[in-house]
Amino acid sequence: MNLIDLRTVLLLAGVMSGLMSLALYSLKRNYPASIKGLGEWSAALLLLFVSGLLFSGRGKLPDYASITFSNFLLWSGVYLTYVGSQRFFGVRPRLAPWMTLITGMLLVSVWFTFVEPSYRARLVVSNLLMASLFGVHA
Repeated sequence: MNLIDLRTVLLLAGVMSGLMSLALYSLKRNYPASIKGLGEWSAALLLLFVSGLLFSGRGKLPDYASITFSNFLLWSGVYLTYVGSQRFFGVRPRLAPWMTLITGMLLVSVWFTFVEPSYRARLVVSNLLMASLFGVHA
C-alpha cells in the first residue's frame, strides 16, 4: 500500500494557490476596475501559497515559521478571500475586528507552540477560527 506524503500534498496545495493567484492578478489587471475583489482574492491566494510552502517545511524550518507564521498566513488568507467577496458584492468590509481576532489567535497559538506545547490545543484554536471564517463567508 502506497502512502501519500503529506509534505507533497501541502506543497502542491501551495503551488496551486500560487498559480491561481497569478491568474486572478492577471484578471485584475485586464478587467474593468469596476469589478471589485479580484485584488483581494489574488493577494489571499498568494498568502495561502506562502503558507503552504511554510507548512511543507515542517521539521526543516523553525517552528515559528512552519507553525505559527504559516497559520497566521493561512488565517489571514482565508479572511482576505472573505474581504474580496465583500468588495465584489459592494459591501464595505470591517477589517479591525477580524484582524484583532486573528492576531489574538496567533498569540494563543504561540503560547501552545512554545510556552506550553500542545498540538491538540493548536488544532482546536485553528479549527475554531477557520470554522468562524468559513461560516461568515458562507
